[in-house]
Parts: sequence; C-alpha cells; structure tokens
Amino acid sequence: MPVEEAPAATPEGEVPAPPAGEAPVPEEGATTAIPLEPAAPAVPRVVGVVGLPELTLLLQRAGYDARLVTTEQVDTGSLDAYGLLLVNLEQPLTVTGAAFVRDFVGRGGRLIASSWGAAVAPRRQAAFPSYRLLEPLQMRVTGWSADGNAYLRGNDGSPLFRGLPAFLDVDYRATPLVEPLAGAKVAAVWVSQDPAGGAQDTRSPAILTAPRCIYFAPNVLTAAPRSRQMLRLLANAIGILLPAAGADPGRLPLAELEVTLAEAKRIAATSTDPEAATLLAAAEQKAAAAVQLASQVPAAPPAAAPNAAQVVPVIEAQGNGAPPAGALALTEPGSASPAIPGVELAPAAPLPPLSADTLAVIREALDAAERVALLRFPCRTSEVRGVLLPRAALPASRTAIGQLLDRLAAAGVNAVFPEVYSAGLTLAAGPNQDPRFKGHDPLVSLLAEAPARGIAVYGWVSLLSGGAVGGKTGVLSAQPARAALTRKGSRLVAGGQHWICPSQPEAREAICAGIRKAAGDPGLQGILLSGVDYEGARDVCYCRTCVALFRADTGRNPQAEQLRGEWEREWLRWRRERVTTLVRRVQRDLRTQQPNRRIYISISAPTVDPRTDTVADWRAWTQAGWFNGVCIETHTAEPAQARKAAVRVSRLAPRIAVLPVVDTARIRTARHAMTMISALQEEGAAGVLFNAAGPVCNRWATDLARGSFRRAAALP
Repeated sequence: MPVEEAPAATPEGEVPAPPAGEAPVPEEGATTAIPLEPAAPAVPRVVGVVGLPELTLLLQRAGYDARLVTTEQVDTGSLDAYGLLLVNLEQPLTVTGAAFVRDFVGRGGRLIASSWGAAVAPRRQAAFPSYRLLEPLQMRVTGWSADGNAYLRGNDGSPLFRGLPAFLDVDYRATPLVEPLAGAKVAAVWVSQDPAGGAQDTRSPAILTAPRCIYFAPNVLTAAPRSRQMLRLLANAIGILLPAAGADPGRLPLAELEVTLAEAKRIAATSTDPEAATLLAAAEQKAAAAVQLASQVPAAPPAAAPNAAQVVPVIEAQGNGAPPAGALALTEPGSASPAIPGVELAPAAPLPPLSADTLAVIREALDAAERVALLRFPCRTSEVRGVLLPRAALPASRTAIGQLLDRLAAAGVNAVFPEVYSAGLTLAAGPNQDPRFKGHDPLVSLLAEAPARGIAVYGWVSLLSGGAVGGKTGVLSAQPARAALTRKGSRLVAGGQHWICPSQPEAREAICAGIRKAAGDPGLQGILLSGVDYEGARDVCYCRTCVALFRADTGRNPQAEQLRGEWEREWLRWRRERVTTLVRRVQRDLRTQQPNRRIYISISAPTVDPRTDTVADWRAWTQAGWFNGVCIETHTAEPAQARKAAVRVSRLAPRIAVLPVVDTARIRTARHAMTMISALQEEGAAGVLFNAAGPVCNRWATDLARGSFRRAAALP
C-alpha cells in the first residue's frame, strides 16, 4: 500500500482536519467523553472478526466460535462477548473505536491486528486513531516499503510456524515498516527476494508478538480465505493467544481444503492447460468424498451455550449460501455473504477427532486441489530442464548416482551437466583424476544410469578455472606460475576461485589435452564450456608472460604504465585475442571428436552487457557459429531482471538458443523458482539450468513435477 500523506499543515492553534472516514480528534487537553462500560470478563473462546464476513465464515467452518463484529459495535464498546479480536488496520477506525479496542486489551482481551493504514510523521500521528493502538501492540510504525520483499521467515522454533515451511510466499508484498518496543518480540521477518550472494538478507520485522497481541505486517486477515498457508498461520496465532478457542481438529483440515479448492477453481477458470478441466473434476470428486467421509463421524454433544447476556444475537443463515449449523460444505470463499448488520451466523457444531483414514482422504484431496492450483505455471514439451552437477556434489558410488537421477527424473529434469573438467582435474581414472573419486569414474556411472531415466548427459568444462580459493588440489597447487595475476601481482580471485592465464603455452597445451580426454566419451550429448570470462573481472592478466608478450608487440608495459585511451583499448583487444585463440582451439577439438553434438558457451552477468570491458568476446564467437547456445549466469532471483538479461542476449545474438542459469541459493521456494522459469519462458528461452541439484530433487521436486515440469519435455 502506498504511503498516505498526512493532513496538510494548518496555522498554529487550529486543529487539522481528520482523515476521511474517521471521527474528529478532540483538541489537546480537552476531555474525551467516551463512556467506557465496566470491565467484564470476556467469553474465553469467542473470536470477534471486525468487518470481515468472509473470514468469519471460514473460521466458523474451521470450528472456531467466530462472530462478525461491526464497526458500530466497536464504536459503542460492545466487545465484552469476545476473548479475541481480529482487526484489519487498513480499515479506518474512529477515535472512540480505537479507544475501546485499546481498553479491551487493557482489560485482558487479546488482539490480532494486521497491516496498517497511513504512515505519517510522529507529529501528525495524533490525527490518525489507529496510532492509539501502538502501545498495546508494543511497536512503532516508521514508513512503508513496496519493493524487495518476497518471503516471511519465522524465527527458529516459533510456534507461529508450526506445520509450515521455513519460508512463506506472500503475494502482496507492500508492508508497513515497524520496530518492536521493549514489550514485543520479533516472531518473523521479511526476507529479500534477491539476497546478495544467496545470504539470508533479512529486512524489517514482519510479525511481532506482545503479551496480549500479535501484529502481522502482511495482511494475513484478508489473505487467509485465499491461502492455505496464511490460514494455518492465523490459526497458529489464535491458538497462541487464546488456546480455549483452538480450531476444531475435525474441521480445520476441511477448511484448508475449502481454501485450496477455491484457489484451484480460480486457476482452472483461466488456465489454457488442456488437462485443467479433468484435473479440477478429479479434485472436486476427491473433495466431495472427503466431506462425505468426515460427515459420517458421529456428531459430538453440543457445547454449553455461553451466557446470553454476553453474546451477540445468533441466527442460522438459510438461503444465503451458508451451511446450516453442523453441516459440512465446500463453497468458494466469497460466495456466501453473511453481511447482515448486527447478525451472526451460528458456528458449526464441533466434530470428534477424525480418523487416520479420513485425514488421509483429506490429504489426498488437498494434493489434487494443489495440483490444479499449480496450473498457473505454463509447461512446455520442448525445452532443456538441466541441472549442473559440480564435482563436489557428485555421489561417490554408482548406486548413489542412480538414486540422485531417480529424484531428478521425478522432478521432471531431462538433462544433467556433470563437471568433467575443471582446474586440471577430471572424473576419469588417471593421474589427473579428482582424488575424491579414486577407484570410481562418476561419468561412466552417469552415462550408464541416465538414459533409462530419460535424462541426457552433457559434459561441463570449465576452461580457465584454477580451483577454489584455499583448495589443495588442482593445477595451480602443482603449477602456481600458471595463475592469472592482477596488476598488483596477486592471484586473481573471482567467483570464489583462482584462474589460469591463457597466454602461457604450457597452460594452453595442458588445458586442451585435458578437455579432449575428459569430453571425448561419445555418450556425452553435448558440452557446456564455462570459465571463459573470469566472472567478468577486468583487472587480469598481468603475469610475466602477458606483460612480456604485450611489451614485445607494442613496446608498452601495462603493469608499469597507466594505459589510457587507444592504448587501454589495445591492451583489452590483445587480452581478448588470447582468450579467443584458446576458445577457438577447444571448440575445434570438440567438433572434431563429435561434429553433431551441441556446444553451449556460458557467460557471467557482467559479460552480457556489451559495454562491459571483459575479455570474453562472446558475441563474435556466436556470430561465427562456434556455439549452439549461450548460458547466462544471471546471479539474480528477480524474474524481471533475469528476463531482461535473456532478452539482451537474444537481441545481441539472434537465432541462437538462450539457456539461463537459475541460482538456487537465492531462491527459497518452488513457487518462486517456477515464477522465474515462467518469466524466462515468456522470452523464448530454450530452457533453464539449475546450478545445484539439492533443492530441485528435494524441497522443490513435488511442486516442479506438478507445475512447470508436469509433462515430459524433449530436448530442443
């Protein structure tokens, strides 16, 4: 929500006009005539929902004794019937209403509040009644943020996140910026959509807990009828503040099913997927079976009615789409409208705990409904769905490799890219084999196990990588003189690793020989050539060989002199020629081994921009027809930024396949990953490459297989 401006300044001594829809604020020092009723104990289990009939109905179906509270009731202080109030602070409060809510908390009532209205300077906050709730909520509001938020992350062990994943996707990400006071604790924080380097980039607090209150910066109260996770989050909050009002264990799963099925219907109504109608029909059938099975449970004895003097009048709503008391129904939230001023629907009669068989049927129906909801993500039948397999991630036995491939195939992956050559080390047995695989060749196991699972194997070759910083293996541990150096004479460090100079003849020969051996297996369907641009670094290479050769060619010393203008461009051109010569030679060797296999070139995000002075002249290489495609290491989790990079490559190198690399360390959920995939598909990308297998074959596998990868895809 955008920040609302405070009322315009007025001459000293005058009272500013109150915001629209809110009652006037009395002048400072004047007596506020608010006839507070005598304190009365709240009914322990009744939940009052202020102005949200849809949420009220959903909570009743979940087994809560929830009642709709009108603004008139709040303004007259008729709140003693409730043990807990749910208040959406985006809705305007009057001065009297805010005072009565504050008094309600002061007399022992509980409060769950969400979102905020206007964010104004402290000197203007007196004109906005909602600010009178800051003290019971134990927080201050400092502004609004509309960008950068993607997830809620609960603090470790927080009971609010019981039964929920560590990261929750939030659709509406505009949020008030809040700070806890001494009496509040941070229960969850916002997490950035694109944390730098994959770090836990936490932002402002998202959920605060106080002794009698819980505050949600995202509007959980309006999201709960449309999100199963938000409903569960709200149910956990109610259980913490008012345990006596806990959800009926027999009805809460059915309420979650209702919310999920409603989402499935909305998605199916607009989906172009040919299976949408069939999948929705199956989900509705399973949901109906779950409801029928649950309704066969013998009804529990009715709960004793609370004191009638303390309860808002209750009637059964008939004919308005709401179920009669005790009935089980699955209707889409929003279809029933208990919006009769001052009148409440009767809460559903409680059910005994459901049997394990009944819960299993409900879970099956939930799974079917979620499968329909995932149709929001398009699925193509011709694309690369690849996963990079660095040597450090490769299992050490053929059995373990088969198990890894099984999980990847179940997620819908159709290609793997094992790192067959990097830093002078290979997977094959011999003097240059990575010592972690002594006695076992992982590439042989991959080539033997992958075809039966419909997975293609591409060899991943890192051209100039010299090994991880601090590593004790690799070519630079035995040949340190081959390292690429910065102008200051230190080893270049980029992307967490050292690099090799392409100008030294011995280094070039060793690289070419090693790649020919590592990539020579005819079972490899293609090659990915990476490590050609030093991760976009410019300050390279100033080793003795490069300096001496350039000085012999031009008479200038690039290390001792500050080259400018034409000489600076000449120095860049000279270094590019060295890299291009090596790339051309490796490409010819690969084509000679297998003329028809596909070869991709991988470039980092800085290299994509043609204005960047990097040593990889990738546009010239693609224009010459050396490669079949370009893999972009976008280093972003923002779909718009990834799509922008893909578009740029497509325009700079038309008629060539574009294969972006998805950085799994920056993405926390499967839905975010599929949003990235969809954004790239819109721009005609030939597929995607995940840079790690872990999330793909574990946390994201089920959703990927039912979403973006729900049908098998042939390689383009």
